[in-house]
Amino acid sequence: MEVVNVDPNGEAAQKGLTSGDVILDVGGKPVSTPGDVKSGVTQAKEQGKKAVLMRVQTANGSDVYVAFAFPKA
Repeated sequence: MEVVNVDPNGEAAQKGLTSGDVILDVGGKPVSTPGDVKSGVTQAKEQGKKAVLMRVQTANGSDVYVAFAFPKA
């Protein structure tokens, strides 16, 4: 799923994501739609995980892993 808009002040930008990057999987499961990404994040939260790991192909073609922590309640 291609990243199309990144809040320059948001966590994704802080982690180095930019428009044109492609999210390949979330929590070890392949994704191809925004719904897949949302589902992967929701599953990780429901499993009590503190973060979710995403594999992202950057605009320059490199694959990187990025962890997104969930806000503490």
